[in-house]
Amino acid sequence: MKEKFLNLIKKFRQSIGVTAFFSVIYLIGWALNGVGKTHFNLGDLIIFYTTVVAKSAITHGINSVFNSPRGTMPEDRR
Repeated sequence: MKEKFLNLIKKFRQSIGVTAFFSVIYLIGWALNGVGKTHFNLGDLIIFYTTVVAKSAITHGINSVFNSPRGTMPEDRR
């Protein structure tokens, strides 16, 4: 049980890191668009973030269904 919990925490930390990274980039782009009159396309950044997170979720789902015994956490095979 403890090992399953630690694997879940590891996956959660990876997700938080990606979200924090894109949040910082978004805020910097937003500030530069307002102050520096640059033209960063923040909509494309959001689409890219969504793609990265969805790819991670889909990979986890595929590993859960096809590569793991029923009732166990999937292994990260990267």
